[in-house]
Amino acid sequence: MALKRKLTVSGIGIVVGIVLIVIAIVYFVTETGSGRGHWMTGEESLTSAGWVTITVGVILIVLSLVYLVMPTRAPEKRSVTKLYPDLAVISIKGKEALRSDIPPETPSPPDEEPSVSFEQMALRLLEGDERRVYRKVVEGGGEILQKDIVSAVPFSKAKVSRIIDKLEERGLISKVRHGYTNKILLAKAQ
Repeated sequence: MALKRKLTVSGIGIVVGIVLIVIAIVYFVTETGSGRGHWMTGEESLTSAGWVTITVGVILIVLSLVYLVMPTRAPEKRSVTKLYPDLAVISIKGKEALRSDIPPETPSPPDEEPSVSFEQMALRLLEGDERRVYRKVVEGGGEILQKDIVSAVPFSKAKVSRIIDKLEERGLISKVRHGYTNKILLAKAQ
């Protein structure tokens, strides 16, 4: 994708540069003597606008070629361990989660990694707003009213509803009609 973009941008730059040079030669040539002569022989000469146009065209072609041969930089992966090397990190399916996300009451045998529940793993793998809403369901003991989530997070009702729909599509929660609101249940709590 990046190579295709580079070729397109460079190609457009080169074509525009060539067009500028041709325009300068064709339109900015003035006759200096009698009769119709050739501008290279001195009988015709370029105006100062012609020379400026040719210079701009050449610069555009050179910059396009430089951009084309310039190596592309691979996007740098931002990692929790690179940003905060002092923190203990657990890696799950290519994503990283801080050990601080594991509740302190989680028992862990000595010399072993702490056991991680499905909810804790989901919390680590979710990002941003989905994580905040899912965390509220987990903190509610696996069952919470949607109106309580709306009052606990700084999102609108519509945004909370969209997030709940996404979490339900992923199979992490389900919603059941409960009066004028919905009861949100963890997938395992059903």
